Amino acid sequence: MIREVLPVKGAYVLHVEEKYDHRGRSIALRQCLPFVPVAELIVHSVSGVVRGLHYQKGLEKIVWCLSGEIVDVGVDLRVSSSTYGKHYSHVLTGGTSSPIRVPDGVAHGIRVISREPATVLYQFS
Repeated sequence: MIREVLPVKGAYVLHVEEKYDHRGRSIALRQCLPFVPVAELIVHSVSGVVRGLHYQKGLEKIVWCLSGEIVDVGVDLRVSSSTYGKHYSHVLTGGTSSPIRVPDGVAHGIRVISREPATVLYQFS
């Protein structure tokens, strides 16, 4: 697994290993995560929808785009952080295995940019 660092401290894109065979592909989700999820949520949104910015103290999340295409945005609200006030913006496309880790203290949101709806999986610490 490779981590692509984003401009907000602790936020990064995970480039996850996929297993391929004649049947298709598979990903061992929990083996590639920096924490064991205690909750998961799947959200289906139509084109143009904006969700966020949401902020939950004490919660980090992994964001996967399962279908469609989204812009994922995070804003660092941690006053003591070296990246306080900075943000990232990153496009996630369904069918790829590159989720984003959003650290605790970072407000998060998405916008659906594909013509078709997007399905997003959130995994929470």
